[in-house]
Amino acid sequence: MFRPIVTRNLLKNARFYATRVNVAIVGSGPSGFYTAKYLMANKDYDMRISMIERLPTPYGLVRYGVAADHPAVKLCINDFRKIGSSEQFSYFGNVRVGETVAVEDLRNMYDIIVMCYGAETESKLGVKGENLMGVESAKSFVEWYNGLPAITREEEDRIRGVKYEQFFKKKNVAVIGQGNVALDVSRIILRPVESLKKFDVNTYALEVLAKSSVENVYILGRRGPVQIACTSKELRELSKVESINVCIDPAYLELDEISQRELANDKSGQLKKKLDILKGYTKNTPKPGKKNIHFKFFNSPAEFIGNETLEAIKLEKTKLEEKNGKTKAVGTGNYEELECSVAFRSIGYRSIPIEGIPFNYEKGRVLNENGRIIDDNGVVPGLYTAGWVKRGPSGVVGTNIDCARETVKNILEDLKSMKLNNNESEKLLTNLLNSKNAPFVNFGEYLKLEKYEEEQGKKLGKIRDKVLRVEEMMKICKS
Repeated sequence: MFRPIVTRNLLKNARFYATRVNVAIVGSGPSGFYTAKYLMANKDYDMRISMIERLPTPYGLVRYGVAADHPAVKLCINDFRKIGSSEQFSYFGNVRVGETVAVEDLRNMYDIIVMCYGAETESKLGVKGENLMGVESAKSFVEWYNGLPAITREEEDRIRGVKYEQFFKKKNVAVIGQGNVALDVSRIILRPVESLKKFDVNTYALEVLAKSSVENVYILGRRGPVQIACTSKELRELSKVESINVCIDPAYLELDEISQRELANDKSGQLKKKLDILKGYTKNTPKPGKKNIHFKFFNSPAEFIGNETLEAIKLEKTKLEEKNGKTKAVGTGNYEELECSVAFRSIGYRSIPIEGIPFNYEKGRVLNENGRIIDDNGVVPGLYTAGWVKRGPSGVVGTNIDCARETVKNILEDLKSMKLNNNESEKLLTNLLNSKNAPFVNFGEYLKLEKYEEEQGKKLGKIRDKVLRVEEMMKICKS
């Protein structure tokens, strides 16, 4: 009896005999790469991924959002690099969807489009004086020390740190919000510069932070300790940084009935874990001349005070109330002033709309149901989303894994009844960009930049020294 010989190579290349599916992923952060990973893992289809990114560099939040002193969080880049090097994958860096290429163009070329472009803007407080110099974005500060490339003249000023050098000449800084980003900002401001030099903090930021006179960072939250938005890991890490003294007034940890009930109903135990860490910080008292972090709960900015630049924040004392099953903080009419030279808003990010994609302006994210993009008529065939632009700015890098899996599961379900275009879509996109004289970077070209940054960093004793200008990035990539 004849038995065909099935070699390992034939099995490995079986996907080339499967039905081709062309997928455009807009955005190259964690949600984009995890979406690509789980699509490419499916062997029922020959998945061909084109990832489109507005910057020459991929990895999004991992490269420009994760705190520089958290290199372990960035290890997922090793996984992303393998995905980017796959023959099923094409990268189009330095291409902005909605400007360089229209969504309608992509819909004509690809079977599936997945919007994974994250959140580019931040939420605002909407209180008097918010436009004063010194009321700043925590997002912009994080991008500054992480080396997000400059595009406009204003951003060039930000990269040089002119504003921050001015702000850090005084002793007090406020950070509004108590999530992970707020703690990252506070820690980076107070951490000894010598301990930052081995990471990939850009040189401009190190120079500014070395001149800082800041002694006190006040982390402000309108709710209480049980509702604090950061993780226990981030909270505990503050105590491990040499020379930082974390202080909390014990009165803030006296729980009202609402907080006691939330604590009792928390099956995960995470709320108690965070509360225990906070209780440990009540043993510390502020130390003049040292680096202090002060947690202030039940305080909400009512007004930013100053002429042209910030001088103080008028804080309103708050309390918790329950209404329709939801807990919120409400003002009590009692106020105090906190002197500070800069206040960093860290109250959440918002995505921006792209023409051709249904958008929820109130929530600042793409309209969708479990990753399927919807409009007034229901599900829009072929359009999907994952990551922050899908669910809002919540979770950590790993949260994008389950988020991407949910979207991929729905894509695979819908493919069973979908008519495919059989295009060589990456070639069509390449031809369109060339016809517009729009230069783009492929993944192999990007790796030249990565190698260059690592070589430059090695000379300085750090992980990498990031290139801070798009023009210079493009020159290195195309060399």
